[in-house]
Amino acid sequence: MTVETAAPTVAVLGEDSIVGNALELLLCGSGYDARFEALRTFDAGRTLRGVRLVLLAPGLDEWDRGAVLSSVEAACREGGLPILELVSATISRPGRGRVLIPWPCRTKDLEREIDNALLREQAASGRRQPSQATRIVNGRDHRTSPYSQENE
Repeated sequence: MTVETAAPTVAVLGEDSIVGNALELLLCGSGYDARFEALRTFDAGRTLRGVRLVLLAPGLDEWDRGAVLSSVEAACREGGLPILELVSATISRPGRGRVLIPWPCRTKDLEREIDNALLREQAASGRRQPSQATRIVNGRDHRTSPYSQENE
């Protein structure tokens, strides 16, 4: 029996609306339910409702990054929300509980990192693992085993 699940919701947070909207469209085209939220309007309690993963857009300064991470942590007291951060390939700093992804990167690499983060969060929370995950891409179902690396 195949268990179909809704597309995982990804919150894209950043300052630059062009970059944020482009990431939102890219992720929607890859079958995720993505939405961009500009930092100036970011309200963790509202924005993170129903979200399974946070993607920090490239270009955040240290102060904005810290403010977003503190807000996400405070809003998700009962469990950690996976956080992926797109960073310039020249930046090297510890991720401190989040995954740093060199930017720019290929779409399939970003998809793989998102899928892996969602699987780690699902395993850590003890939720029942679906036999298949479904993402809608270009109007068609794309079913992949959540345990395989078929999308590489």
